[in-house]
This record gives sequence, structure tokens and C-alpha cells, in this order.
Amino acid sequence: MKEKELTQQESLALITKVIQDTREQTERSAGTPFLIWGYSTAILSILGWYLVNLTQNGAWFLIWFALPAIALPFQLRYNKQRDKGFSTVLDRMIGWVWGSLGFTAFVIASVNPISYYLFHYESTVVLNIFFMMALLMSLGTTITGGIIKSKIVSVAGIAGILCSISFLFIDGIDVSLWFGLLFYIMMVIPGHLLNYKTHKAHV
Repeated sequence: MKEKELTQQESLALITKVIQDTREQTERSAGTPFLIWGYSTAILSILGWYLVNLTQNGAWFLIWFALPAIALPFQLRYNKQRDKGFSTVLDRMIGWVWGSLGFTAFVIASVNPISYYLFHYESTVVLNIFFMMALLMSLGTTITGGIIKSKIVSVAGIAGILCSISFLFIDGIDVSLWFGLLFYIMMVIPGHLLNYKTHKAHV
């Protein structure tokens, strides 16, 4: 039996549908990773501030290295659940963006403690970790918003980039609380809004 050839209009309609289905698959529960990392960061920011304030020992800020151990299991579980469907090009693109930024953030965050505790190089205090982490994660949020075409996420990311500049002028341990607040506004709120939007669309 001879297969029916598609007209130009039917071909365009099919391509549009495939693109739309791919984007919907990517958007479905897209807010969950923002909730995982946003809540984890906000909680650690409060815990780090409390421990440093209680002990007056800045070494407690090393608790930030527990972030991957806390958030990654939830992220991997989320990825496994999503993979039961199908992985799209947009999914892989977002994964590469956050993987690259996450690795960069880890390397930058490791410079101060490694230089100070292993080599006793004290001048590394000029490296403003909070500013650099806020800038990197805000950039990732902005890029993700552009990929999934979400104005909510894009605006949150741009606001984060602008607000990250303030960390150059905030002194003292309270910077940790402001850092947590930024992540709550930049990731947690958009994450809930995204999940609500996709849930409502598929009810």
C-alpha cells in the first residue's frame, strides 16, 4: 500500500506539533528542580548563619559543601521519574547548563578553604563566594527560563543577576540570610508557580 505523502501545510503542522509536544514534556514538573535546590540552599543558609552566629566560628560556613549530598538524591530521583517518559533535546540542554554551572560553582567554592587550610594562604578572603555563587545560579536560572520560554523563570533569573551585585556590599554573617532569601525568591517561588501552571494545564 502506497503511503500518503504529506502536503507542505501538513508537514508544517506535524513539525509544529512535535515541537509543542517536546516543549510540553520539558515544561512538565519543570519547577521541581528549582524547588529541590532552592529549598536546600535556603535551609543551609539559615543553618550556616545560626551555627556561625552561635559559635562565632566562620568554619561552619563549610556546611555549604553538604548541599550536593542533600539535594542530589532528590534530583536523581526526579530525573529517574522523568526518564520513564522520554528525554528531549531541551532536557539535555538544561542538564548541560546546570551541570557546567554546578561544576564551576564547586571549583570556585573550593578555592578559599583549600588555599587557607592546606596552604595557609590567607589573601583568598578577597574572593566573594556569595556574589559569585548568586551570579552563577542566577545566570543558570535566566538561561533555563529562555530555553523553556518561561517569563516567570527568566524574570526571576534577571532579578537574581541584578540582586547578586548587592553581595559585594554586604558584610558580616547576615549575608548568609540574604543569600537564602535570594534563592527563595529566585527559585522556590518560580518553582511553585511553574508546577502549578503545568498541573493546571494537564488537569
